[in-house]
Amino acid sequence: MAIAQEDFALAASLRDQIKSLSSRLPPVQQFLYSQLERLRSGDTAERRAAIAALSAAGDEAVLPDLALCLRDTALQDAAHAAMWVVFTRSRDPAVNELMAEAEPLLHGGAAPQLERALLVYGHVVRLAPSYAEGYNKRATVYYLLHRYQEAIDDCNMALHLNPYHFGAASGLGLCHWSLKQSAAALQAFERALEIHPGLTSIRGYVETLREEVARGPKRREDGGDG
Repeated sequence: MAIAQEDFALAASLRDQIKSLSSRLPPVQQFLYSQLERLRSGDTAERRAAIAALSAAGDEAVLPDLALCLRDTALQDAAHAAMWVVFTRSRDPAVNELMAEAEPLLHGGAAPQLERALLVYGHVVRLAPSYAEGYNKRATVYYLLHRYQEAIDDCNMALHLNPYHFGAASGLGLCHWSLKQSAAALQAFERALEIHPGLTSIRGYVETLREEVARGPKRREDGGDG
């Protein structure tokens, strides 16, 4: 009983110390801290509200906590949307302007538009080499232009910069799939699902690839018919 009382006193002391330290944080950090507390201990409605608030703040530091919410089906959609907001936002207004300029070109679909988008995203990664979404978007353009190895390189860079980027992991899988590299595609898709279990669109790929890999490298790995 004495041990339990000592533990309780220690826990109370630590709680008070944490509150004291958090009160000394800058206002933005205090806001993030308060929302993370709601996210970790609130009911479902409070946690969804916290996800929305963290999304609006757009700070990459919250990605680990948002990623945990991807495992809760009640929070999955909200966390998915919030993470994309965080992925996309840059602290540099010039980068945000370039990303906005490239977006309609990316979705235009025609080769001339994609080539122009490639130039814009190239400018983005030169201007902000630590901005993961610049590489991810450029990888998407490379993929649409069937330049798969260049897309793979950019997906890997995006994941190096942001290990929670399930979009880059999924895109990496699609690139390896297109090159008929079954084992590498499976690894990438499984990584995407490890981050985001709700990516149902790639589960079909995973099932097919597991069967192919289990059969052994017949022809798919070296570009054959499989």
